[in-house]
Amino acid sequence: MRVTMSASSRLKRFRSEHRRLYYGVSILLVIGCVMVIVREVYGPNGYLTYRRQRREHRALEQRISELRRENQQLENQVKALKSDPKAIERVARERMHLARPGEIIYMVSGDSGKPPASAANSSAATKP
Repeated sequence: MRVTMSASSRLKRFRSEHRRLYYGVSILLVIGCVMVIVREVYGPNGYLTYRRQRREHRALEQRISELRRENQQLENQVKALKSDPKAIERVARERMHLARPGEIIYMVSGDSGKPPASAANSSAATKP
């Protein structure tokens, strides 16, 4: 015995299958979009990586400009030491503690007014 479907039941069945297919494709598209968004934000070349690299780039550019300024200052000091006798004298006095004939150099320590340990020991040893 053969049962034939009426046109209305076939239409209902077609719409039902079509609706399931539509929902399935929609769900797959949503999942695909979510995956793409997650990859673009968190992936190896994603937004967060881009922001971190941009911060590092700015910090490196700032460091480069600081080093260029320091380099320029050092070049100016080298030129001054090669040609300016006053600059040479200043360095000799500050770093090598040199003095002109007849000058006396007094050095004050940064400690709290206490004499150095070697001076305290030598003065205590000379007292009777």
